[in-house]
Amino acid sequence: FPSDVERLHTFTQHAPHGSRVLLSHGPPRMSGTEAIDRLLGGNNVGDKSLAAFLNKSSLFPFGLFGNIQEAGGRASDLEGKAVEPETLAKELYLNAGSANSVRMALLDGTESIGMAAILTIEGDKALYETKRIPNEPAPE
Repeated sequence: FPSDVERLHTFTQHAPHGSRVLLSHGPPRMSGTEAIDRLLGGNNVGDKSLAAFLNKSSLFPFGLFGNIQEAGGRASDLEGKAVEPETLAKELYLNAGSANSVRMALLDGTESIGMAAILTIEGDKALYETKRIPNEPAPE
């Protein structure tokens, strides 16, 4: 909710300094086809108030999100430009994907039957890698 986003600045005043990672069910609103809030139907549906907060604050250069399952396993900067796996970036917002074993179509044209992501922070940069359960055809 927008009211939750408004309280983020207060929370961060009491948090230790250093690399901060924002964890949220839903991602910020982004733009473009590479963004982590992109639906299969072609819309970006992230939270506008969260995007506004992140755009005016440099408190969270990294973020972990879920919810938009078809965008799972990808990362982007706040504008929605792709960040490739295992590439150090000063700004990285990651859709970790769903660990759920139900088959679902992803934006990259593949299907997921479960995945997880690893975020590594090195100084003021971060990188990620995605681990996917091998997608084998369902038995007939």
